[in-house]
Amino acid sequence: MKQKTAALSGDRLAAFLESAAPLLARLGITVNLPKSLSRELKPRLVLKTTGKDRGSLGSYLDLASLLDWKWQIAIGDTVLDIHEFKKLLKEKRALVRFRNGYVKVDTACLAALLKKAAAAPPAGALDFLKTHLAGDSVLSFDAQKVIERLFEERSFDPPAALTASLRPYQLRGYNWACSLLMAGFGCVLADDMGLGKTVEAIAVLLRLRDEGHLADGCLIVAPAALLTNWETELGRFAPALKIARYHGTGRKLNRAKHEVFLTTFQTAARDSAKLEEEVFSLLIVDEAQLMKNAETRMARAVKKLRPRFRLALSGTPVENRLEDLRSLFDFILPGYLGTADDFKTAFRYPIEALRSREKAETLRKITAPFLLRRLKTDKTIIDDLPDKITSNEYAGLEKEQAALYESIVSEMMKKLETVEKQGRSALVFSLVTSLKQVCDHPRVYDKESPARSALSGKARLLLTLLDEIITGGEKVLVFSQYVETLDCLNRIITDELGEAPLIYHGGMNQKTRTAVIERFQTDAASRILLISLKAGGLGLNLTAASRVIHYDLWFNPAVENQATDRVFRIGQRRTVFVHRLITKNTFEETIDAMITGKRELAEMTVASGESWLARMSRDELTELFSR
Repeated sequence: MKQKTAALSGDRLAAFLESAAPLLARLGITVNLPKSLSRELKPRLVLKTTGKDRGSLGSYLDLASLLDWKWQIAIGDTVLDIHEFKKLLKEKRALVRFRNGYVKVDTACLAALLKKAAAAPPAGALDFLKTHLAGDSVLSFDAQKVIERLFEERSFDPPAALTASLRPYQLRGYNWACSLLMAGFGCVLADDMGLGKTVEAIAVLLRLRDEGHLADGCLIVAPAALLTNWETELGRFAPALKIARYHGTGRKLNRAKHEVFLTTFQTAARDSAKLEEEVFSLLIVDEAQLMKNAETRMARAVKKLRPRFRLALSGTPVENRLEDLRSLFDFILPGYLGTADDFKTAFRYPIEALRSREKAETLRKITAPFLLRRLKTDKTIIDDLPDKITSNEYAGLEKEQAALYESIVSEMMKKLETVEKQGRSALVFSLVTSLKQVCDHPRVYDKESPARSALSGKARLLLTLLDEIITGGEKVLVFSQYVETLDCLNRIITDELGEAPLIYHGGMNQKTRTAVIERFQTDAASRILLISLKAGGLGLNLTAASRVIHYDLWFNPAVENQATDRVFRIGQRRTVFVHRLITKNTFEETIDAMITGKRELAEMTVASGESWLARMSRDELTELFSR
């Protein structure tokens, strides 16, 4: 068969490559292109960096004096200055031949490129580093050595005053944090709950002290429930330090007597004006994810403090949404990820809504050097933790529960038809709360029903599980987000199982809570601890238990795991069994299936608590609740 040929202009060739060639390929027709055409080169803006290696680098703040950088255009492996690139585009063709490939001329895209190139390059060292870490820089040999030295992980001997032997991964975390802090950066130690972030932070504190960097002392900000834990750990691992609480009535900073001060987020907010005037060498923020809402008075107060070194500790750096991460970085490296609006445009919307892998990878690249995350389930990190086995346990609705459930759904769905948009969120939240309470036990909802297991499928299932656990000589935590549920379960367990559970929740004073934890950990007869999810989800060490029961679910994997990690942590010697109680044929089962099926999305974007449900359409809500 005689071959036919056709001559194509540059514009027609570009159109063919853009639309016809992909269409033919989808139809199963092979399109053979010459090597030069199959290699389409996309111009990108890069920072070309030169500099002199002076052999020493104090901190990233020295970068501006050591390096020069300017915008240039990279095409493949070739870097052109702006003038050369403009000359290339003067040909005004849709496809421009360049070296051994072709450059496709997208007018709008190239105009945006040139507009940014016309602007001044990043003035600050952090902006330059962000561009460099994203892969948009071209370094000279000397500049490359400067950057490598800046991020070099140094090896430090464990402090002599540390009365603990650091595990290998803890030693690595200590070296990593010390290296970054002494290079002028803040950082996030984001080890999984239970891996020992506290002892790593104490080791860092002592190393800074040994290096002469703690002249202005250290302030540790933590939730109120963890102050006692910090006092205990500091006394245990760093007995030489002089510690005081800056909390409660009559609080004061006696720097002559103390070098480490412990305070709470609430106290930091209350005394913001006073603390802003103080200078601390080191600021450690524990459970730093509590600053996830950057607009809260608490977050603003902590970020206004003026330490030389900033260390954040968080087992859940992204608890609900990517804004959590930006707010966290706004503490350790102020301004690095931009404002909330800038970050939403650059990363949140592309990643959370459009699921852009490219943007997600860029965000990972620019944040990874400053955030160290290790998981307990990674056997290369720690191989002496037991297994954790999670299972769903299903209960049915009893007759009274089913009738109550249906009546609430019917009434609320009628209201949803007429409610204004601004009142929708509150109504959905009220519906979710009511239905979860009914699924727990009718008494939790109506405050009148008798506290008997026969009225609740979950309560009956719980008693079955508890009977097996107690018979096996094990201890168990039972989590609920409602104190009313804990009170109801306390009556049922006491009356029907003959066991007297311990209770722990936020309404108890600190002394009582400490006594409850101590008793559960040390008293063999105290086998059941009923614990509120909010009060018991942070910081506590409850390794005496080997069973965890989530009586009602928060529908947020991060919060659920955080609570479980009170048991699944260093010091645990037995396999941990986690039981998640779910009521069949209710919205609980549907939402759990939604989250399980989209675990990656849930961990990245599920909003706090159940507020994300308010964004569902009326038809979606009808399908969800009318099962």
